[in-house]
Amino acid sequence: MGTSVKLVEDTSPMIGPTVHLCIDCHQPLNALNVVICNTCITALENDLVRVDEVVADLQVTKGRQDVAGEQCGGSGTKLHAPAPINLSALECETKLHTALMGWALRLVTGHVEDWHDECTTIRAQWQGTDRQIAPVYPVKPSLPGRSAHMLTNYLMGQLPHLRTQVWAAGLRHTLARHLRQCVAVSERAQPRIFAGVCPETLEGVECGTYTYEPQGTIEARCKTCGTTWDIPEWTGRALISKEYVIGYPPALSRMLSTGGVKVSEQDIRNWAARGVIERANPERDKDDRELRAMYRLGDVLDAWQDTTNRKQDAA
Repeated sequence: MGTSVKLVEDTSPMIGPTVHLCIDCHQPLNALNVVICNTCITALENDLVRVDEVVADLQVTKGRQDVAGEQCGGSGTKLHAPAPINLSALECETKLHTALMGWALRLVTGHVEDWHDECTTIRAQWQGTDRQIAPVYPVKPSLPGRSAHMLTNYLMGQLPHLRTQVWAAGLRHTLARHLRQCVAVSERAQPRIFAGVCPETLEGVECGTYTYEPQGTIEARCKTCGTTWDIPEWTGRALISKEYVIGYPPALSRMLSTGGVKVSEQDIRNWAARGVIERANPERDKDDRELRAMYRLGDVLDAWQDTTNRKQDAA
C-alpha cells in the first residue's frame, strides 16, 4: 500500500523481453510496475461484475424459511421450529460483505497514507512561500458507500491500482470462493424435482446417473457425462414404460410427483414392509456387499392406485 504508480498495460501481444512473472498464474509479464497479468485481473473484474446478481439471489434465498434443524430420535421430529429466514444464506451474505469491506478499507487506507504524504509536501512548500495564498489540499480519499453494490463499484474503479498489489491475487481467489458458496446456498434452497435418469451410453454401458433440477426447469443435464434431455418428455416415456423403470424411494417419489401422483418415500417403504411391492434389485452385489432396495415404478403406481381406490370406496 505504498505510493501509487503509473501503469503500463500489457493487453497487446508480447513484444519485448520478460520483466517478471504474474504472481497469480506465473505467466510472463512484459509490463512495468504491475504484478498481475491482464488475464488474471480480467477474471477478478468478471467476478466483481457478478456480485450484484449473486447478492440479489441471496436476498430471495434469505426470505425462504430455513429447513435445517436439530432432530430428536429416529422419527425425525424437530426439536426447534425452523428459522424464519434462511440462516445459511444470511451467513454467506455477511461473509461476502465483510470481505468486500475489508478489501475496500485496505485500499482506502493506502490512499489516505499517500494523501497525508502529499498534504505534508504541499504544506512544506507553502511554508517556504510568502503565505499570501492559502495552500490547496486534495480531497481526502474515502469510501463512496458501505453496501455491497457500492463497495463492488469502488473495487472495480481500483482495478488498475490492484494490479500493483501483491495481495490482489489472494483477493481474486477468495472472492471466487465466496461467490461459489453463495451460489451453492441459493441453489440448495430451490425446490428440486427428480428430472430423470441419464439415458446416455458410455462405451457400451448406460450412464444411469440420477438427476435433480430446480422445480420448473424444462431441461436436465447429467453431471457425469454432460448429456441433456427434455424433462417432460423423459417423464412421459418413463410413465409409459413404467414396468422397466426402477429406482430408490426418493427418486420414484419425485418422479411420480412430477407426473401429478402424490406418493411419499415413506409410502413406498411402508408398502415394501407389508409385502405390497417387492424390491427390484438384488440384496447384495457381486462382492457380497448389501445394496439399498430399489423398486419398480409400475409396482409403486399399482400400489398407489389400489390405495386410492380403497379410500374412495370407504368414502
